[in-house]
Amino acid sequence: GEEGGAVFTVPTKHPSGLRGWGAAALATAVLGAFWSDRRAGIACGICAILAMLYSHPRTAWKGHPVLGPLVNTLGYGVLSPLAGWFVAEVPLDFRTAAAFASLALSVLGSTFAAQAFQQEDDARRGYRTLVVTHGPATCLHVAHWLMRASVVIVAVLMLMGYYPRLCLVGLPVFWLAERWMVRWRSKPRGGTPADAVGLLARMLLGAVALVVLAYIDLLYTLLSSDDPPGGAGTAAGRTSEILR
Repeated sequence: GEEGGAVFTVPTKHPSGLRGWGAAALATAVLGAFWSDRRAGIACGICAILAMLYSHPRTAWKGHPVLGPLVNTLGYGVLSPLAGWFVAEVPLDFRTAAAFASLALSVLGSTFAAQAFQQEDDARRGYRTLVVTHGPATCLHVAHWLMRASVVIVAVLMLMGYYPRLCLVGLPVFWLAERWMVRWRSKPRGGTPADAVGLLARMLLGAVALVVLAYIDLLYTLLSSDDPPGGAGTAAGRTSEILR
């Protein structure tokens, strides 16, 4: 666990027994996931193992230049949504794979953004994170382009009709995150945790806008036409049905 400053935290000393409570929480999460779906349980179990490898002092993957970002990307960007896909029994097709790719890039970008202001803390701990090896400017540059790429993938899928084209209306919301990132990159020494929180809040606002528009498109389809709802009712979905 962190005792220095990080995103959504303040420097503090950990209470005794915290490690045991953390292990109990991980075990409870895995058991709950297995109860809902065996495949979701496996995905959650892998996440729990990765979490221990990431944080345990003997492994400390959080300080590794590759393994740290890999854990965050796999855990938050692939395995967690995959568990939800298993429970919902959604087919794993091209649209799903593209969604995972976009989410994984966004999570990876967020990982680098979240370490941009921690150069001194990471160096003091002996970590070899990107911000330590290449500096805050490089860290933010990589984060910026990864998060841009995630939005571009979603935009292309909308244009292709794999997502509701109505969602294109919500893409300008991500411009708020773009401008925030530009200002952040101009700050010395990687800025502060508040910069990371501001970026994540704006990216989340963009994602919420897309979800709301997708639900509006769904309701409109249900109430005004005989087209199938959801993914089958998008332009690409209707084309696929015709070809069958």
